[in-house]
Amino acid sequence: MPRNVLYPEGAEQLNVVVPKPVKDTLRVVALRQRQSMSQIVSVVLEDYLRRRGELPAREEAAV
Repeated sequence: MPRNVLYPEGAEQLNVVVPKPVKDTLRVVALRQRQSMSQIVSVVLEDYLRRRGELPAREEAAV
């Protein structure tokens, strides 16, 4: 599978070391939500940044 399919925006993979209980909890949530752990981590980070007021505004998609 081409890399641009895995990472459509050309972003690098983010490798983060977290404690085992955190990783296990993320895995449980991902399974429950039927999403990947990467998707869950993205949602958590987006919410964190939004709450701190540090999330940049999204660009509107050109139609």
